[in-house]
Formats: sequence, structure tokens, C-alpha cells
Amino acid sequence: MAKGIRWFRLDRLSDLESRLADEQEHPRLSRRRDALLCLLGLAGLRYGEAARARADNLFGDGRLRVETEKGGDPDTVSIDTSVASAIWQWRRDKGTRSPILLPSNCGTAVRCDHLNAYAKRLFWDLLADESAGLSFHSLRHTFCMRLVAYRDEMGRALSPFEIQRLMRHRRIESTYHYVHLLAACPEECLARVDRSPRIAGQKLRIFVG
Repeated sequence: MAKGIRWFRLDRLSDLESRLADEQEHPRLSRRRDALLCLLGLAGLRYGEAARARADNLFGDGRLRVETEKGGDPDTVSIDTSVASAIWQWRRDKGTRSPILLPSNCGTAVRCDHLNAYAKRLFWDLLADESAGLSFHSLRHTFCMRLVAYRDEMGRALSPFEIQRLMRHRRIESTYHYVHLLAACPEECLARVDRSPRIAGQKLRIFVG
């Protein structure tokens, strides 16, 4: 993988999603919260966007309004409605009134080092030595690589400009970098990839336009 761009193995994503779904049954609320934050990362959110997202910015149809870390106006990201429902259930079980969507026990944003440690444990459990270098931000990279690999029922790929919009890249050059990286993957590996993005077993809704 290119320097600075590391992603979870695309042919093992169903295993990662299953593991995150299983974590939603964990009795510890903190484990459930961390899994939900990882699902937001797997939907393309950066650490700060996921950890500092506000409860009043998550709407019933799965739209999440996020404050970007790259400047400019807030963006709206679509997450699976099952994930949105799990987040609201977590808040009810927690009994939290924090304005932060998925807060720490103190009601503040979960620390980056904590989320990285949790994500790395998941990656190690699933990939062992192959997980070296992966972090929470690798979930966002994984989302982008999955968009590049995506094919609809007619075999149509998303254009770089559609991917740029979904990734909220400021520069199209950033998007092309991912496209070039996927082109180097062996076709026999991509043949085993479920190219329809999913979160917790449900298809990710891709809205373009």
C-alpha cells in the first residue's frame, strides 16, 4: 500500500462488519459505542467528524450533518438507518443527555488514542500480522477503496467525481490517488470482493446528486 493510505482487506470486509455487528450485543456500553464509532468510520467519516458529531445533527432517515475538519460548510453524510437506530438505542440505554452523539463516560468526545486502540484490536483479531499500520482512519480509506471497487447491477463503476463527492475530498487529485491504488490490486483478489458497500449486513445507500 502507498505511504499514508492503508485500508482493511476488501475481501475480509464482511468479517469486519460481522464482528462490529456482534459488538452491538456486548453488555458493556463502551464497547458498543466504540463499535458504532467504527461503523461511522467505515461510512467514510474522519475521527473528529465521528467522535465530535452532535446528537441533534442525526436525523431519522440516516442523514448525519457533520462539521468538517478541512474547513468550509458542514457536510451531510448518509449512514445506514440500522446504524442510526443502534445509535439512538445506545443513547437510550446509556441515559445520556450529552450533546455529543456517542460521548465518553464524561460526556465529551472519545479520545483518538482510545478509538485507535479499539480499532487496532479488531484488526489484529481478524488479520493478525496483516493488520500492521492500520488505524481508525484506515476505515475511511477502506470506504474509499470500496467505492472505487463498487459496481452496480449493470457493472457500472462510480466516476472519480462521484467518489470525490461521497468522500468529500476537496481536490480530485486525492480521489485519483485511490483509483490508481486499486488498479494495482490483483484481479483474482478483487473477484472475491463484495463490491456492494454494506454496513452491518445492510447495503450502504449511495446517494449521488
